[in-house]
Amino acid sequence: MGKSARKTHLHGFHIRVGHMVPFASFLMPMWYKGIIPEHMAVRNFAGIFDISHMGRVLIDGPGAESLLNHVTTNDVSTLVPLSAQYSTMCNEQGGIKDDFILYRLEKEEFLVVPNTINRTKDYEWLVNQSRDCDVKVEDVSDSIAMFAVQGPRAEQTLQKICDEDLSKVERFKCSWTRLAGVGVLISRTGYTGEDGFEIFVWDVPTTKPDNAISVWNAVLEIGRGKGMEPCGLGARDTLRLEAGMCLYGNDIDEGITPMEAGIGFGQQYSPEEAQRLIPTLKT
Repeated sequence: MGKSARKTHLHGFHIRVGHMVPFASFLMPMWYKGIIPEHMAVRNFAGIFDISHMGRVLIDGPGAESLLNHVTTNDVSTLVPLSAQYSTMCNEQGGIKDDFILYRLEKEEFLVVPNTINRTKDYEWLVNQSRDCDVKVEDVSDSIAMFAVQGPRAEQTLQKICDEDLSKVERFKCSWTRLAGVGVLISRTGYTGEDGFEIFVWDVPTTKPDNAISVWNAVLEIGRGKGMEPCGLGARDTLRLEAGMCLYGNDIDEGITPMEAGIGFGQQYSPEEAQRLIPTLKT
């Protein structure tokens, strides 16, 4: 897979210091220093993850909210601009096509972040479902870098290079700001069970990754010698397992419904739908 594998903006860094493995269509670091020290860094201080292998799909237009309320299981209308929610998309039988975080950037603009293995599937499904809607659906995965800084000292570390007071960015909220002089969207979300942030570096194709590299290096430099570690897929998996979070393709798939998977918190039902579900849940 090595020659044909897709690469993120940080590929040069990863191959220098990481232990690389195929993951979906990508070549990604399983660990740098080791899974256990990286896991403990996130629990005790903070760690930074390259999660640019995940998808980024923009849905923009007057029909965006209606489309997303049709294809996702949570209530998109409850989102104000610069807020986020956990949700799923399901097939006609109620099986989970994917689970993800959905961001409302503006009144008519949304960002969906599919799991890596579902990048193409989710994008094509959204395009297909949008044919009668007044929206534009765009796959922007390769032009936005995405990092996660997670751990009890994540806010303290990022604050040193951030223009905004991060204590005001609440859980499942996001903000446009600057990190190390680079414009980013930063959200208080994550996949580790710890407090932390996910960072979107806009307008950086993988062929011109300089701004993404600048942000990554600045975060590592601020945390150098204090407990900050770059973290690979191994620690990301052990951290999410410890936190009881699902991994698509392992814990959930199209043969499992959200209620069966125990992720009902990402669903909103009308009173009529709830009444239809109750007998099913009792049996």
